[in-house]
Amino acid sequence: MIGNRIVLTNDYPALKAQLSEQFGANMRFFEAEDFLLENAREAVAEAYIASENLKCIVLWGNKFHTEAQNSLLKVLEEPPHNVCFIIFAPARNALLSTIRSRMLVYDRRTRLDPVATGINYERLDLGAVNEILSDIEQEAKTGKFDKFALADFIAQIFRECLARGVRFSEVEIEQFSRARTLAGLNTRAGCILAPLLLMVGRKNENLQNQRK
Repeated sequence: MIGNRIVLTNDYPALKAQLSEQFGANMRFFEAEDFLLENAREAVAEAYIASENLKCIVLWGNKFHTEAQNSLLKVLEEPPHNVCFIIFAPARNALLSTIRSRMLVYDRRTRLDPVATGINYERLDLGAVNEILSDIEQEAKTGKFDKFALADFIAQIFRECLARGVRFSEVEIEQFSRARTLAGLNTRAGCILAPLLLMVGRKNENLQNQRK
């Protein structure tokens, strides 16, 4: 018998296909990019519909709202007979500690090759920074650039600068670390990236001057 569990994944469609093949008609899926209270209530209502066979309720979201998670606590603590829950999430911090403490956590994330930022570091002035932020803002509106993408973007900037020969001080490294933390707290991308990119621009400009 399968028990309640959290599965961390960056390839939910593939794992969903595996589950569907394994359990077939006994699966119930509740999926939403933003998993809201109404989604949680629908899942809870399904859990209390009696079933003679094991019924697996799958919850998936890129973002789980706090109200939705709180409404799941009781049913996760004491699931009805023949019911189990699987929550698919992109990262541990997408879920409250009160949720994580009630379920086993399995990390099924696959390591992805870093995506290049496309930044021209030789011309990273205020105008270029504004263009980058404008592009990111447009992607954020369509849901293509969330807090996880922002954190990855910041990490990739750091890697690309190191590859170019830029060396950062401890204070500057801490600025990158703080920026990633703020990304996880849903701070606006512009507020995080503007000062970081301007600092990176100055570092790269100094590097170019040294090489002349």
